[in-house]
Amino acid sequence: MNDAIQIKLPESEPAYVPGAELIGTLRWNRTRPFDELELHLFWYTLGIGDQDSGLVETLRWENLDSSGERFFEIRLPRAPYSIHAANLEIKWALEATGKPGKDTARIELIIAPGGTPLKLEPVEGASLSLRKFKDWIGIGDTDRESPGSN
Repeated sequence: MNDAIQIKLPESEPAYVPGAELIGTLRWNRTRPFDELELHLFWYTLGIGDQDSGLVETLRWENLDSSGERFFEIRLPRAPYSIHAANLEIKWALEATGKPGKDTARIELIIAPGGTPLKLEPVEGASLSLRKFKDWIGIGDTDRESPGSN
């Protein structure tokens, strides 16, 4: 990452409730123009076991000058929520990449009720399969509805 691309959000702490409107500005300044600039909204997991991720939105601009800015608006999905647990985290990010070159910018986001990650504490004797857990938190849902709203 470097300063050739910057993602600017109006919030000092990028925390949002599910379904909120995310607005911001993408700025760039470099010696060569970009052929293409993309902004991706995605989630990913960290922790024990398989790593999962999901691309939710891609915005693309082409044939750009060597410096400039673009305003963007993205309706945030209703799931999955940002989660923090002993062996699992679900995180959200906005990432901009420019081509040609290796210029990138990234901002971590929180998307959860109340704008704070859900903290899951272990419950002694409780068991939940990974598939049921993924269904419960909305991983794999493409309709952008909240978990369990079917």
